[in-house]
Amino acid sequence: MGKVVFSPKDINKVESLAAGMSVEQVAHHFGIGKTTVYEVAKRQPELLERYKQGKAKRIAQYVSIVHDKILGGNMEFSSTGLKILPYCDRIHCRLRKLL
Repeated sequence: MGKVVFSPKDINKVESLAAGMSVEQVAHHFGIGKTTVYEVAKRQPELLERYKQGKAKRIAQYVSIVHDKILGGNMEFSSTGLKILPYCDRIHCRLRKLL
């Protein structure tokens, strides 16, 4: 088998897959092993860069969702971390702020 080369289209696909997949899962999608992905990345550094960009975009989406939920009163911080409030707690919480 010859050297694996990712086309620009393949690299775009890597970025979109990275949002929800590990390197191993992306490799499986392309029919290669994880080690091969890292070998290709040595020759094509943009491969892992685009993978990281795909992950970063997904993390930014999650941060935005959590931020919106906090501002909307659906979540609050506690000593144990984030807490999703049931509907009745949200109303109670807003009423408590008004009083």
